[in-house]
Amino acid sequence: MKYFLRFAEKILTELGSDVRYVITINEPEVYANESYYKAEWPPQHQSFWKMYTVIRNLIYAHNKAAKMIHGLNRRYKVSIAKNSSYVYAGDNALLTRLSAWMWQYIKDDYILNRVRKNCDFIGVNYYFCDRFYGYRVHNPDQRLNDLGWDMHPENLEFVLERLHRKHKLPIIVTENGLADGRDKYRKWWLGKTMLALSNALDHGVDLRGYFHWSLLDNFEWSHGLWPNFGLIEVDYETMKRTTRPSAKWWAGILRKINKER
Repeated sequence: MKYFLRFAEKILTELGSDVRYVITINEPEVYANESYYKAEWPPQHQSFWKMYTVIRNLIYAHNKAAKMIHGLNRRYKVSIAKNSSYVYAGDNALLTRLSAWMWQYIKDDYILNRVRKNCDFIGVNYYFCDRFYGYRVHNPDQRLNDLGWDMHPENLEFVLERLHRKHKLPIIVTENGLADGRDKYRKWWLGKTMLALSNALDHGVDLRGYFHWSLLDNFEWSHGLWPNFGLIEVDYETMKRTTRPSAKWWAGILRKINKER
């Protein structure tokens, strides 16, 4: 812990007034799950109790870091980036509803309930939905991205509204996008996402910003270079960058919105 806090203090001391918003930890539950439960990421230790211990340590790390950062300067706005899913019941059966509630608590509320007092806003990473029947997830799988993830960008609206009702904090969407190397679905995803953000704003959500994941194709966790999330395609042989058609379309939409404002 002391090394993490020293690192955070050093970074902010160096960057100083150039920084206002600070994310201490990105997707703590994803790191703990992939590294200490699924054992697909280093250090590949498969143990529920180690996963639980790591999650607790990451919660403690954020809370300690946030207090330290606020002590440096109250102008800093601090949060974590939380991977949040829209979890819902596929039918009205009691087991289904209980399973959906429990999964939402495990995926979202357990961590956020323990860090919210040391958050000035909530950073939301959104990619997934989980539809429950009984005690299992059965998603529609009508549209899948290149990683096989079921895609429902419109449900970001409900994620934002739930978090707003529960925590009463400003929200920034810190990640949102899809792996789509052929650029088949990105325009559709962006359009649905913009509508979801607009609806959330209309329903009173204090939404402060949106960051698309990602600007460029990049190295994606344990998958390497092949899942293409970028608005801009990267040829890794030559490092040539090519703007995808969906990005050009989106740029036009944003220019139009900016003129109207």
